[in-house]
Amino acid sequence: MTTVAGVFKLAIQHHQAGRLPEAEALYRQILQAQPDHSDALHLLGVIAHQVGKHEIALEYITRAIALNPAAEYHNNIGEAYRALARLNEAGASFQQALALNPVFAEAMNNLGAVLQAQGKLEEAVAHFQRALAIRPAYVDAHCNLGKTFIKKGEFERAVLHCRQVLAFQPGSPAAVNDYAVALFLAGEFEILAGFIEELHANPVNQINRDQLMGLHVLAAMTCYLRGKFDLCRENLELGMLDLSSPDEFLNRKVLVAFRDFLVALLDFHKSRPAFYAQGLDAETDYYAIGDSHCLSPAWAAIKLQGARNRITPYLIIGCKAWHLAKPENSRAKQWLRTIYERIP
Repeated sequence: MTTVAGVFKLAIQHHQAGRLPEAEALYRQILQAQPDHSDALHLLGVIAHQVGKHEIALEYITRAIALNPAAEYHNNIGEAYRALARLNEAGASFQQALALNPVFAEAMNNLGAVLQAQGKLEEAVAHFQRALAIRPAYVDAHCNLGKTFIKKGEFERAVLHCRQVLAFQPGSPAAVNDYAVALFLAGEFEILAGFIEELHANPVNQINRDQLMGLHVLAAMTCYLRGKFDLCRENLELGMLDLSSPDEFLNRKVLVAFRDFLVALLDFHKSRPAFYAQGLDAETDYYAIGDSHCLSPAWAAIKLQGARNRITPYLIIGCKAWHLAKPENSRAKQWLRTIYERIP
């Protein structure tokens, strides 16, 4: 006769292989023979969470915790709470997991994700960094750190962690997206252009053509900000948008708007080629800093005191006056400080 231990081992194998119905049936078989089998209850809850039945997951894992308050159980019930947007209960569950196991990297990372969702970005960063101190190659923690630094406006630090994620997952569409967006926000336009060109020449396994074409919209924005209008137009012609973004200001709707705006600007350039040529050839820069409005006068020639100058754009997406008027620090203010540091 097959023992409970043997059935449980087989159920785990099915579960790890993604055969969830088979695993679920075996966990239920175990519970018929041994109703207080806490691992079977816990893993039934995990399967319920995996298939989106988060309330049912809470029921099973709560029963498992009553039998055996293990750190892993608290972590997984926290994930179910987080999926239901019950962030306070999720945070308390992850804290309980860490109280039981202070070097539980997953719980540390998950608590950081809750803190990030609650807007407690400094605390979130600290937890992600602790998770990486426990497990330096923890991809999810690097990914979360990159996204949190984007929210904080610390784009150069975001680039470092997004690059790490890409090194671990070179074929991941999400990793490619996050790295490209971080480079754009950090103003690393030359690196971004080279990265997209390399992807176009040698697309990695999981990057589909639609996503690659979507990245060309970012490349077009990059080219315009560098005054490379022909390359901007080429990328716009390639850029059929299918790009997700970790940045709330640089979402799909905004990128579509920028694509259409750049098309209109380039058409305007056609009618005044000499005017913009004079601007690009000028040796002195005057800077237009702001949201999309900074692109309208960009690269135009202006005369001041008899000298010809050009207007060089610095884009802060989504930045309005009220973002800068608020007394607290913000990503818009951090972005503006970064620009000031780059202006000669």
